[in-house]
Amino acid sequence: MSSWKDGNQKIRKTNMNTGDRPLNSPFFIDPQTLSIEIQKTISTMMNNLETPLTTDDLARSVGMSRKQLELLFKHHFYVVPSRFYTRLRLDHAKTLLRLTGKSVVQIGLSCGFASGPQFSATYRIHFGIGPREERFLHEQTKEIKKRSSREISDPVLTALA
Repeated sequence: MSSWKDGNQKIRKTNMNTGDRPLNSPFFIDPQTLSIEIQKTISTMMNNLETPLTTDDLARSVGMSRKQLELLFKHHFYVVPSRFYTRLRLDHAKTLLRLTGKSVVQIGLSCGFASGPQFSATYRIHFGIGPREERFLHEQTKEIKKRSSREISDPVLTALA
């Protein structure tokens, strides 16, 4: 079982490689600045992306009431834990869309969404585009970057083309 800090490093590295830097993302917050309860809650969330826990379950896991946990999250992140959890799941889904060949439905289910349509609708609301469009745009961007790096790295071949 990996810790939130390990997941934080892995996702941070992936986001840096893909150029994705979401605002208010937990992946860009120094864990040392957060309370132990928040760190444990986020770690629990990260370890339960496929089968999300309720806010009550999360609060119990760190010995707090639901209200206390909600206030703590609002103080640090300006959102309630359930919204934060959804963001974690969507950020993970975005990474899977970009780095795997899994179907949109498989990714949605592996990130705790009940169905493909529910996942797609939530993704679209959150990011402004659907998961299929996300994958397509990412592939197009990769292809453009690959072509430009070839052109830059070999100006002679570029001139001959």
